[in-house]
Amino acid sequence: MTGRQHPETLAENSQIYSAFGLTIHSDFALPLEAQPALVGEADVSIRRGLPGDWPAGTAGPARAGHECAARQDLDLGDWGKFAVIAGSRIHVLPGPASDERTLGFFLLEKLLVQALYQRGLWIFHASVVAMEQGAVAILAPPGGGKTTVALALQAADRAILDDDILAIEPRPRGPLLVRPGLPAIKLWPEQARRFGIPLASLARQLPGREKLVAPLLVEAPGQPLPLRKIYILRPGPELAIEPLTPTALTRLLIAHWYGLLYAGEMFASDREARPIAFHQAAGVARRTPAAWLLARREWEGLAGLDEIIREDLARLPLISAGS
Repeated sequence: MTGRQHPETLAENSQIYSAFGLTIHSDFALPLEAQPALVGEADVSIRRGLPGDWPAGTAGPARAGHECAARQDLDLGDWGKFAVIAGSRIHVLPGPASDERTLGFFLLEKLLVQALYQRGLWIFHASVVAMEQGAVAILAPPGGGKTTVALALQAADRAILDDDILAIEPRPRGPLLVRPGLPAIKLWPEQARRFGIPLASLARQLPGREKLVAPLLVEAPGQPLPLRKIYILRPGPELAIEPLTPTALTRLLIAHWYGLLYAGEMFASDREARPIAFHQAAGVARRTPAAWLLARREWEGLAGLDEIIREDLARLPLISAGS
């Protein structure tokens, strides 16, 4: 994976943030809590560019058919121009139509994710929750209930590692590792009411949008956790867990590979992204058990969720201290 890079000169009003195990030095305000003064070098720098002052070079094709190119450029016209380089530098030339808050979310949810890909991480669209001896991932189509399931587990005193991004740190042996991500969860007003979260205490994700951003109520671990199991949500009359084959899991993971969901914003083309998606999805499916999680979408139908997942994980082999 890409290591720490030599720092560049940054604006005096830049801030230091932390996400996905990385220290981020940014010229732009990000929707994260700023950190104390940086000791050492930042892992990722986000720089505000100036017209006529753009890093030389152009985006290249994916390497070895399943690795992300070391540079990705994105031109969104009046919204701005962006370049993600070597997993360590993000250059931004804001356009006249961009605003700082919207830009902050875009930097985190698209461009930082691209930097994670370049650093060698495998990224999928899923909620991630800490459980005994590691973490579980919950996959569902948009609106399929993964946030509700994550909130139900948080109500059982489980820590949410990330509501949207499963960032996997591959390694040659032992279980795959999951990095804790962004310390907030995006939810609809009715979800906040259902879980007793006061609406007045929440900020809107973006101006004019209904979706809200809530801080996580249970502090997440600061270190990567082993990925113990993946659960795919499916509607059912009652809570139940059913087996899922690695082949089926591979297909489902490809559909939830983050880069394919946003191929137009993160990759030169869907054709470039698909080999990377297959390589990473198959790599996860070979090494991670999975199951269907049948559940009703209503909060009342999730009583006993923590217990059924805990009992299911107890059937897995214990993770040795050296894993």
